[in-house]
Amino acid sequence: MKIKFRYLFVLLSFVYLFNKLIGFPINPTSFFSIFLRNHLNDFLYVPIALIICLIAIRTLKKQPEFELNLGMICGMVIFSSVIFEYVAPFYFSHTTGDWIDVVMYVLGGGFYYYFQKNRVTKVV
Repeated sequence: MKIKFRYLFVLLSFVYLFNKLIGFPINPTSFFSIFLRNHLNDFLYVPIALIICLIAIRTLKKQPEFELNLGMICGMVIFSSVIFEYVAPFYFSHTTGDWIDVVMYVLGGGFYYYFQKNRVTKVV
C-alpha cells in the first residue's frame, strides 16, 4: 500500500505535537513512557524536517518527481546531531547532549529513506 508524503507528514506531525503538548497517558516510570517522553520526537523530527525540505525543493525547482538522495538525508542527520546535541547545550540551559538522541536522528533518517524508496508515492 502506497501513501502520499502529505499524509505521512500530517500523521508524523500529529504524533509529534501530541507527544510534545499532551503526552501519552501511561505509567510515567515505565521504559516505554520514558522513551515516548524523551526520544520519540527526536525520531520524528528528521522525517518531518526532510518532508518539509522535499516539498520546498520540489516547489522551488518545479520538479514534482524530485527525491532526496542518501547524502542529503545523511547531511540532515549530521546537521541535526551537531546542532541539537553538541552546540545547543552550550547556549541553552534547558538542552542536554544525549547520544541516544543521535541514534534516534539516524533511525528517523533511515525511516524516511525507507519510506521514500519503498512505501510513498512520488507526488507530494
